[in-house]
Amino acid sequence: MKRVKKIVALLLCMAFCLPLCSCKELDDMRAQHAILQEDGTILWNGQVYKELPTLQRELMLEEDENWISVTLPDVPVLLSERFDEFTAISMGDGVILLDYDSEWYSYYCRADRYDELVAAMEADAPMTGYCYSYYSIKDGKMENYTLTDEQVAAVRAALAEGVFVDSSQVYYIGFDLYACSEDGWFCEEACRINYSEHNYYLTLSQGGNNEYIQVPEEYEPIFAEIVAKDRENMFIY
Repeated sequence: MKRVKKIVALLLCMAFCLPLCSCKELDDMRAQHAILQEDGTILWNGQVYKELPTLQRELMLEEDENWISVTLPDVPVLLSERFDEFTAISMGDGVILLDYDSEWYSYYCRADRYDELVAAMEADAPMTGYCYSYYSIKDGKMENYTLTDEQVAAVRAALAEGVFVDSSQVYYIGFDLYACSEDGWFCEEACRINYSEHNYYLTLSQGGNNEYIQVPEEYEPIFAEIVAKDRENMFIY
């Protein structure tokens, strides 16, 4: 009886809400509605997502713009935002769904990539490259830039050969540089690159304190290439 009353209440709510929704709004709600299935998987956009084991490293995937309401199967589309079990956001063009509402973030991987990602987690591939994220003004979203082999070598050389300087010499504009795994799945914070028009610095965090290294002059042309994507998307340039 309680279930019948609940269904009737939902239908009445839908009857009141339907005239207020345009076709586009309804299509948008459908696109952002996912189903939490009985086996714990999520069905979204025609794809099944399986929950991943606890991640020990950060995924090298950018968040998409898709905020998704995950509901039980009997919740209608029109009520999905109000009666959702949790809210998720997609990452990496829909490869990953991130549950934002759990105490600890939970990640769900699209079934066709699940075994690949779990194998990568178990393999614990070494961090061999560098990358950073920047906001693309043209495309209106965050994007990743992966350093070339020459640029990676220049960063490592600057870390080894650069001179430590006082923080007062360091310009504030910059970005976090991440070390990336060779399998392309994971990243971890390595240092920060700060730059002015001609000078470049590497900031290292050591036990809560920061240390600042000025990039040697011989590597400045390569660092100009490294920061180019970030520089061209800064509003002040």
